[in-house]
This record gives sequence, C-alpha cells and structure tokens, in this order.
Amino acid sequence: MLSKDDNKQRVNFFVKQASWFVLAAIMFCIGFISASYFSHKNVKQMNILSQSSANLVKENQALIESYNQQKIALDISTISLRDTQTMLEQAIKRESELERQVEFYQRVMTPAADKDGFFVEHAEVTETLNDNAYQLNLVLIQNRKFKDVVSGKLTITLIGLSNGKFKSYPLSQISQASQSFDYAFRYFQQKDIPFVLPQTFIPDRFEITTDVYKLKKKRYSYSTTLKWEEVVSKTDNT
Repeated sequence: MLSKDDNKQRVNFFVKQASWFVLAAIMFCIGFISASYFSHKNVKQMNILSQSSANLVKENQALIESYNQQKIALDISTISLRDTQTMLEQAIKRESELERQVEFYQRVMTPAADKDGFFVEHAEVTETLNDNAYQLNLVLIQNRKFKDVVSGKLTITLIGLSNGKFKSYPLSQISQASQSFDYAFRYFQQKDIPFVLPQTFIPDRFEITTDVYKLKKKRYSYSTTLKWEEVVSKTDNT
C-alpha cells in the first residue's frame, strides 16, 4: 500500500497537470478569440479598403470621362475657331482682290491725268518650282483716249551683280518664251514671261523700254524701271 506521503505527492502531481491543462485551454481560448477578433477586424478593414478602392476607381473613371469630354469640346471649339478664322481671312482676301480689280478697271476706263497713253500698270515676279526659275507678270494698260489698238515689242533688261561686278542680261536671252515680249491691245493686256536667273547672279532691277505703234505708225517711246525687291513676291515657306 501507498503511504500517506505517496498519495499526497500523486495528488499534487495530478493537480499540477490539471492546472497546466486548464491554463493551456485558457490560453488556447484566448488565442482563438483574439485570432477571431483580429481576423474579423482585418476582413472588415479589407472590405473597407476594397470599397474605397472601388470608389476611387469610379471617381478616376468619371474624371477621365469628364476630361475626354472637355478635351473633345475644346478640340471642336478650336477647330471651329480655326475654320472661322480661315473663312474670315479668305473673305478678306477675296474682298481685297475684288477691290483691286475694281480699282484696276476704273483706271482702265478712266484716263489718268498723270499718265498718258501706254504704261506698265502692274508688275510682279513669282518663283516657280524649278531652281532659279521665275516668272515676270506684267499688266500693260493705255488710257481710253487711245481708241485704236496699240502694239509693239517689249525690251526688258535685267541688271544686277555677278561675282561682285555689274552684269546685265536681256530677258529674251534668259527666257524661252520670246513671243511673250510682243503686245497688241486696246485697253489692257497681261504678259507672263518665264525666265531663269544665271548662277551667281543677284538681280537688282528691270529696265523696260518699247516703241508704241498705232495703225502701224510709231507714236512714241516708253521706258520704266522696276526694282527687283519691290516686284518680287515674298513667299512665306514656313
């Protein structure tokens, strides 16, 4: 038989084991409850974050759509403004051209007090697509009191610098349209004379002379000087 001390030791041993078991059970319960709490809290926080993220995505999408709509509206406004400006510029250009034509025909039909008979009304030099190739556009005119046709041939000399020295070229020499120098008209006539500038030649002016005939009889001589910089068309290539 076990002694009294042995029984006491066995009881103490079982009490300790039970205490450790109870303590472990309590710790497990506390851990489980804590894990459940934090897990529920994390799930809730994740749900909140997910909802916030979804809201941000919607707001961002709404902002993008609003930006795109405003950009489209701005582009349409810009295009409309550009088209309006273009139409206005074209209208002003047409009006200016019509005014120029009206003034021209008024000068044709109304004798000028300071100009008698034949003269060069308009001159312009335009650049063509070929290198150093140009075209001289002239408008010849006479006053109404000359009721008969006037005729003649233009002598046009281009004067400038070549390698630092003065040089002159008859335009007929550097033009392939010799027939363009003849004229015959009653009120006005336009002449288009193509020519090619020689290499290294810097033009300065045109000198134009002609003997004016009426009914095959010479009536008088005419001459004028046209500065290159004043008649050359300033084309904007930008």
